[in-house]
Amino acid sequence: MKIRKNSFEAQRLKPSKVEKIYHALKRRIAILRQAVKSFFGSPRLYEHSAQHFSTQPPAQDREIHTRQVAKMHCSTSEAAVSPKPRNEVNDIYAEHQVEGEQTCGTHSANTFFGKHVLDQAAPKKAQNADDLFKRMKAACQEAKPEDNLPAAAQLVLHDTAYGQPLLEALENLKSDRIVLFTGMATHYVSCMRGESGQWYVVDSAKRGEAIKDKVDSPAAYLRRLYHGWDINQLDMQSLSVAIINMEGDELPGMETH
Repeated sequence: MKIRKNSFEAQRLKPSKVEKIYHALKRRIAILRQAVKSFFGSPRLYEHSAQHFSTQPPAQDREIHTRQVAKMHCSTSEAAVSPKPRNEVNDIYAEHQVEGEQTCGTHSANTFFGKHVLDQAAPKKAQNADDLFKRMKAACQEAKPEDNLPAAAQLVLHDTAYGQPLLEALENLKSDRIVLFTGMATHYVSCMRGESGQWYVVDSAKRGEAIKDKVDSPAAYLRRLYHGWDINQLDMQSLSVAIINMEGDELPGMETH
């Protein structure tokens, strides 16, 4: 006689809906683990997740990163401590002339001294070289040792004229500073030589950076000033040149000590 199972037992032997879902998820997890293994080289997802997606780099990478940061910090510190190369133009003293005033001689003398020494009310016309020379010598005589001015006896006034002998002498100046007046411009400027050997013409009548003009030598400034003129057609006043400098240079013309 064939025994028939009751309906309850038959239902118990059939897989439930939950069991089907469980087995389906299990198969999907196995497939996912296999995919992770083939991608990361290890079946353990959490290990490779920690290794590849952690915000902390591996120990070796952290050491390299630390050395790089330290090197960058040292470079930044050295750059902050290292002094910038000095611009010699900034070391040259200059004063601006008020427009309409004839004080170029005073400003040029102060550039020669490297600071404000002479002061005066604006004259109606440019001061002649003899008077300016006397004022400069008087300032040196009255100066205190801490003023660091040259001795009055070291100053020399040269009354000369534009021409080839003067240009050749100015190309080989021993002095690093002169006050220069020309009858052509009826104007005083200072010619100053920096530590690099570069000459600068300091013109108080100019503004901004143009007040310090880079030139090859004082002779180059004179050539530019007289460029285009026939010196044979110029009068003695236009050709006259007065130079105040330190003793030791031989310039054509008459010297006054």
